[in-house]
Amino acid sequence: MQTFKDKNILRHPAVSTVYLDYPAPIKHTNLGRSKEDDQKIIDYFLNLKEQGEPDRISNVTGWKSNWKSHILYDEILGDLFREIVAFHNNYFVEPRNYEEVPDFVRSAENYNIDAEVWFAEYLPGDSADEHNHTWSSRSSFVYYLDVEEGGSPLTFVQKHWRNHGAIDTVREIDLDVHSGTLVLFPSFLDHKVKPTNFKRYLIAGNINDITYIE
Repeated sequence: MQTFKDKNILRHPAVSTVYLDYPAPIKHTNLGRSKEDDQKIIDYFLNLKEQGEPDRISNVTGWKSNWKSHILYDEILGDLFREIVAFHNNYFVEPRNYEEVPDFVRSAENYNIDAEVWFAEYLPGDSADEHNHTWSSRSSFVYYLDVEEGGSPLTFVQKHWRNHGAIDTVREIDLDVHSGTLVLFPSFLDHKVKPTNFKRYLIAGNINDITYIE
C-alpha cells in the first residue's frame, strides 16, 4: 500500500529539522499549495473581519479568528487542515492507539482530532508576546498563507531553569518563514513574533490529541 509519505515525497522534497533543545524537534517544510488557494483563505477571513466578527483576545496584537475555525469554517479550511494533520502524523508525532491496535490499518480518515485552529493577520507594527501552548496541547503549528518579503521571523526562545526556580533565556533562534511554509513544534517551546514591518497572514493551531478509531 502506498503511504502518504510515498505519495507526497515529491511535494515535500525538503523537510528540515531544527533542535532548539534536544530532543524537541522543530519541523518545517513547504506544502506545495497554490497561491490561489491560500489567497482564497485570506480573502475569506478578511471578509469575516470586515463583517464585524470580533477579534479574539490573545498575546497577538493583530486580528484573530475563532479558536475553532477549522470546525466553523470547514468549507474553506478543511483541505488545508487535513493536509497539516496528515503531515503531522507522518513526520512529527503519530496518533495514539497504534500499539494498542497493532492490526489496525491506518488511514487518514479514521481518527478523532482534538484541536484549536485560527487565522491571524499581522499588519505593520503587530507582534506576538513570548508564550507557549502547554495548557493542553501536544503539538503546535503555523502555516504561512502569505508573508511579504521582510516580514518578521518566528522566534523560538530556549530557557534554562535554575535550582532556585528562576528561568533564564539562553538564546533565541529566528526561523525565517515564507509563503507556503508549514512549521510544526512541541507546544511547550516558548516562541514569539517581533514587531513586523510587513504583512503576514497565517493559520495557526494546536493539536491536543489524535486517536485512531475502528
